[in-house]
Amino acid sequence: QQVLQKHPGELIARAFLGDTQFALSDWAGAEKTWRAYAALAPSSAWAQGRLSKALARQGKHADAIAAAKRGFALLPTSPEARLELGSRFLDAGNLQEAEETLEPLSRAAKPRAEHLLRLGWAHWLEGELDAADAYFRRAADLATSPGEWRTKGRATYDLALVAAKRGQAADAKAQLKAAYATGYRVKELDPSLTAAAKELERDDLTRAAAPKPAKQRETSVLPLNLFGE
Repeated sequence: QQVLQKHPGELIARAFLGDTQFALSDWAGAEKTWRAYAALAPSSAWAQGRLSKALARQGKHADAIAAAKRGFALLPTSPEARLELGSRFLDAGNLQEAEETLEPLSRAAKPRAEHLLRLGWAHWLEGELDAADAYFRRAADLATSPGEWRTKGRATYDLALVAAKRGQAADAKAQLKAAYATGYRVKELDPSLTAAAKELERDDLTRAAAPKPAKQRETSVLPLNLFGE
């Protein structure tokens, strides 16, 4: 903010400020920051996307969709601009429009795990379990780089939700365990996964309480002295 007071046109500083406000969940402040950025850089599809997110987090879904549409119009070939627009439809509960917007991302030569995850979530909200399961699995398989740990964790968590919805308790537990193994956690566990989470906790307690095997003393194959005694 001090930098911007001296250099209000400094876009890098403004972007850092906006992302910091995101991290602090200061959505109103972020909206103001990204509106100013977009005014300074009206051709930036990225700025419109960031603005749309700040608006959506405040429940301003009509304005958020409008900003995402502006970004997409500026750069219609951008997967990220399409993702932002599809995400804003999801936020607003416009599931059919979300699916129609996001589906082309799944047909890319090298689709991104995050894109498939978002499309899977749209199908999940529609109650289309088979389609959701397929996209979540593809997302989990594609999220292999260290930077995609959160996406992989979310994909396997969502697979646990699908399994629980189908009444497949063992698979729900296995998928939740896989999600936890990535380091992924949710603030509030879905109630359908409560039983699976408790089983995992019991498994951890059982392993912790199990007696450790005694270490066997190693026997040297070398002679104790020069005379072999």
